[in-house]
Amino acid sequence: SAGSYRIFICTRLVTKYLPTSAIGSPWSTNTEGYVDTLNPKAIDLFIRLTHEQYAKQVGKYFRKVIKGIFTDEPTILRMHETPAGWDQVRDLPWTSELPLIFKNEHGYDLIDAVPLLISDSSSAAAVEKRRDFWGTVSELYLNSYHRQIRSWCDQHGILYSGHVLSDKRPHGWIENQGDYFKCMEVFNLPAMDHVWGTPCLAAGKKRLWTTYEFVNAKVIASIACQHNLKRVCCETFALGGFSASLEDFKITTGFLGALGVNMILVSGFQYSLRGNRRRVVPTVHSYQSPWWKYYHLYAEYTSKLCRLLASSRHHPDCTLVYSASDWMAASPHSPKGEALSAFVRLLLEAQIDFNFASEPFSREAALKKNITLLDPDFSSLEKIKHTIKLDLPDGESKHVIVNQRRLGQDRLYIIVYYGRKNIRGTISLPTAGRPLLIDLEAGSKRALFHRKKKHSIEIPVRLYPGSVLPIQMAGKLPAAKPLRMDQQWQELMPLDGPWKIFPLKPNAAMPDCWQVQYHGKWIKTRGERLYLDFAVEKGLAIKSKFQICFRPPSLHAAYEKSVISSLRINGKIVTSRECASGFFDESTRERDITGYLKTGANEIEAVMTIPEYERHINYYGDPKLPPIFIFGDFAAGKNGLCARPETLSCGSWTDQGFPRYSGTIRYEQTFEWKPRSGRRSQPIVFNADIHGGVMTLRINGWQIGCRAWAPYFLDVSRTLRRGENHIAIEVTNTLANFIEHPLPSGLASAGLGVMTD
Repeated sequence: SAGSYRIFICTRLVTKYLPTSAIGSPWSTNTEGYVDTLNPKAIDLFIRLTHEQYAKQVGKYFRKVIKGIFTDEPTILRMHETPAGWDQVRDLPWTSELPLIFKNEHGYDLIDAVPLLISDSSSAAAVEKRRDFWGTVSELYLNSYHRQIRSWCDQHGILYSGHVLSDKRPHGWIENQGDYFKCMEVFNLPAMDHVWGTPCLAAGKKRLWTTYEFVNAKVIASIACQHNLKRVCCETFALGGFSASLEDFKITTGFLGALGVNMILVSGFQYSLRGNRRRVVPTVHSYQSPWWKYYHLYAEYTSKLCRLLASSRHHPDCTLVYSASDWMAASPHSPKGEALSAFVRLLLEAQIDFNFASEPFSREAALKKNITLLDPDFSSLEKIKHTIKLDLPDGESKHVIVNQRRLGQDRLYIIVYYGRKNIRGTISLPTAGRPLLIDLEAGSKRALFHRKKKHSIEIPVRLYPGSVLPIQMAGKLPAAKPLRMDQQWQELMPLDGPWKIFPLKPNAAMPDCWQVQYHGKWIKTRGERLYLDFAVEKGLAIKSKFQICFRPPSLHAAYEKSVISSLRINGKIVTSRECASGFFDESTRERDITGYLKTGANEIEAVMTIPEYERHINYYGDPKLPPIFIFGDFAAGKNGLCARPETLSCGSWTDQGFPRYSGTIRYEQTFEWKPRSGRRSQPIVFNADIHGGVMTLRINGWQIGCRAWAPYFLDVSRTLRRGENHIAIEVTNTLANFIEHPLPSGLASAGLGVMTD
């Protein structure tokens, strides 16, 4: 009959597809498809092919050395690519036995219900069939995959840990995991991932977290709390970028800690960055990074924060109820996921701490504990009592998260500022106790200066990027003078320079413009594109030119032996001894090219072949580095390589001859110090701006200390003397300048001053 109709075409595919998370990944090369996670026999075979082999090879290390097994991003979906021209395709999880299982459970035919499963209908029939379908699929998935692997781990005395696909996107929980909460409850050690870290560089700007990271961390922390699990894990930093600093790691760790994460699983300990490996996981927690020698500072800080979180218990005032059955019954395009994420962010930006709870949840138990139940469909927070208040400038309160806990009998507030400013304000806590600051860096506790109000206390504070303030409300205070956290540094004497410099490693330069002989023609390209654009050819001739404005005492060319051969400088074959280079990576080789150079234009030539195994490594990052670079004692400027300056001014060393320098430069100078009257009782404090790097300080030969993040304050009172003083500052940046692009680095400013109220 006449009218408008919607046509549903349902096709069952014997899939050879991979989930989006696996497509193009190095670990899925040549893989034909994804395992059927709804089929217990398939997962049993999977366990025999993987876990049983682990037990056979390294089972003797289970429990003592190998504590558990981590599963990464399992899912019930397998098809994430749609045929060309099909703009309305929905993928439903399926397995061969599903129609029979479904009919036995619900008494009707699943095939007939498929149109309602993928429609946006809100009819009672559609709601019922969606709830039935996703409920059945969820149980199949739980029993086939998670519970089966958990059982194997229990039998072998190790932990079952991991995180699942789409855990950061609430709108994808149902279609990827069924009942996400039940999935996470199976784990001994529930986890999430936050692989971008924060901040990472995107279009030259620092990237803050998306809303979804807030939701995910709160969910797994809540599950751990409800099931009395001591640890909540996060896999992180793998894709934070080569510009990631120790300060960035600290900010990320504090942010995650405020949401309840108390175990950091670091990704990115590469043994080698040769070839395209530097594109796979563009963050390096290893010897290639200049700050590696200071990494222990971050590790020790993280250990103390995680230990504090694990030894205390989350004690929020509110519980946010999540109904998995309601989400399963909703239409595929329901805005529930976005609404939940937005509501969670509102709560956290208002410093309202909470737990998630899934159904069934005892509302009577919540009332007995005086816990407020929240519905994510609330349009405002007016009915929620704000117990913690902040008075911070420029709207920076929204970048503060508060985690309320119990440490023994005492209240504990973990207050984290994850913004990027240096701000001053007040924090009001509802407790009329005595505040102690738990100093994670010093490993001590300090009484805090505060003002008593009628029903609260007010603490003046100054917050720096990544500030973490664990404040314990104790019965007694130490006898020492209370610490004021709102003091500001007042400069007495600037140390402007010029500074005598001592680079602790050679400078680097990369010829930018290269030519490739391709099918008989010379094609111009940029050096970093050589690995990507010409990877399928063998024995390509490449060449580039660079300028030298002085006669260098020593200059070396570095390259990867598996890629470069027949190195020539100015038409002559370089025959100097090839040796392993410690300049960048264990795979790098170098040759002395000093004797082949001339003042003016120089040409470098080589034959390039990308090994077959390198061509398949193509993941997240853009191309990094040309296959050949030059290093030595020089400065790099617009006119080419020139003599290295003996001194630098305050500012970025990238603008003063070291644009591609990643490493440490020591700055030294001598200055006259004359104490001012009235200041003798006040400590003299050194302060510096070093573009977010790592700083070590010596005065008159004495080691003062090291700062790996803000604030860059160090007390120099005991080593400073009247008259002439010698100061030495070592500044270390990140790997980004060498491997990606120049970023501001070095000593931007320095001075001596005092702290004032």
